[in-house]
Amino acid sequence: MLGKRKDLTMGNIECPQSLTSEIIYLLHLKEDIDYGESKIVKFSHLTQFVLRYSFNHSVSKVGKLPDISSEEHRALQKYSNLRPDTVVYKALRALMIALCTMGGLIGTIPDRLKAVQSGEAKGLVGLEIKKTIKDVGGIEPFHQWILVLSRTEVQAVIDYLGSNIFKDQQQLLTKMREKGDLEAEKALKKQTAHVKETLPNQFFSVLYGRLKQMKIWKESNPAVFQSKDPKTGQIKKTTPKRGEWLRHCKHTGKLDLVCEISTLTPLGGIEISTDYIRAACLEVELDDATNDIVYKTKIRNTYLFKQLTSWQKDGGLSEGALSLLNHIEAKIR
Repeated sequence: MLGKRKDLTMGNIECPQSLTSEIIYLLHLKEDIDYGESKIVKFSHLTQFVLRYSFNHSVSKVGKLPDISSEEHRALQKYSNLRPDTVVYKALRALMIALCTMGGLIGTIPDRLKAVQSGEAKGLVGLEIKKTIKDVGGIEPFHQWILVLSRTEVQAVIDYLGSNIFKDQQQLLTKMREKGDLEAEKALKKQTAHVKETLPNQFFSVLYGRLKQMKIWKESNPAVFQSKDPKTGQIKKTTPKRGEWLRHCKHTGKLDLVCEISTLTPLGGIEISTDYIRAACLEVELDDATNDIVYKTKIRNTYLFKQLTSWQKDGGLSEGALSLLNHIEAKIR
């Protein structure tokens, strides 16, 4: 016996009607409009989302019909104010796929679409199809590193590379987003390649382990990453403070994961077994008064600490090793 078909409701067509009008204007689909004289003062969020989606997923770029991710479904529902089980919502999805396909065709309308998407179409007011890091492959989001690195570690990264990659990337991202600067996009990819080639693999191993733990925390407790605007009452994204992050690591038994020794050792150019580094990282605790990582006195008994002090006595302590030794001694409690 066949299952009963679920009936679809029509859905509100007000928002899609606005989208249709704006698409007609943008692509010059009607001949009785004077496009030189008329203009739309402000394009809707829905139009900008649909065009941006068609730009990022154009068949000519990706070589196949695109899928719509769960995140993009949520965005479409937000901007259209439609439920996914409505006829109008499904029509919007079909339109998005059609625009992706159109971008790979040849003709007046496809050419106009590509000009609008790329920002080459002139005289458009209030239309912003800004790129983000997610839209461009091959770029490492350095701003996320700051979520799981201490100030000491961030400075160590800057010192190792000889440049402030965090500040430099933000400046390049601004140029790419605000001005569509292709040179900035190339510079961002080049910067990422340089950083990945230069920083020690051991540093990345620790960094990505922390970022994975941060992601698990976010997925299991999304409320920590949200806050309510006291004026508007709207829920917005936020970033937990470092103290919250460290307390979470302590609660989950992963305080050794955020131990600064794990990153400062490779960044200091110190060649020593990772087993000895891990053993030293176990001798940590959280100072509840300062919300900071400190070291137990037992760390003096670890091979890493003894090796550092031995090098110091022999006069063979490098600058990076001396910096690490001073760091540990300053935080022993």
